[in-house]
Amino acid sequence: EAARMNEIDVKTREWDDSYSRRENHVFYAGDEVVRFVARNLRRRKGLTEFEDVVRGDRGVEVLDVGCGIGRNLVFGHEMGLAMYGMDLSSRAVDVARRWLASEGIGDAAERVLACDIQALPWPDGFFDHAISDSVLDSMPLQVAQAGLSEIAWVGRPGGLFDGGLISGGESGRDADFGARKG
Repeated sequence: EAARMNEIDVKTREWDDSYSRRENHVFYAGDEVVRFVARNLRRRKGLTEFEDVVRGDRGVEVLDVGCGIGRNLVFGHEMGLAMYGMDLSSRAVDVARRWLASEGIGDAAERVLACDIQALPWPDGFFDHAISDSVLDSMPLQVAQAGLSEIAWVGRPGGLFDGGLISGGESGRDADFGARKG
């Protein structure tokens, strides 16, 4: 357990340093996230008109895993979704909270948390759906696997998950991440 906590501390410092240098300041929602939302959750039909793909008696709650500075959170809010986010980097979360507040989303501090993907702080079944854009392959395979289990726990039965990856084995990321076993 101590070794795992030390590894998390090291990764947290690395990501915080990267965000301090503004290396990961991406401001527009990912194309695949936009497609996922339009196909499965809510589609824009005009300047102020939307069509719900998923119907329900309450808002659709979506978790952005590895939200960074909040690009997909802002997009989801613009689409009328109840967006929540988490990131390992507290610096990224601080920027996301400021950005959401500037967009008039007043409860950003409660909705965006700095935490470990292996220990998500929301109760079981809290979210309707989850997204993770270009995140899971930026961590060791075992951490990503544990994180996917956590995402499944905090998701409601029947919920959807959209996960996009950015790297392959040649990129210097975890060499086992995309490897086929047996």
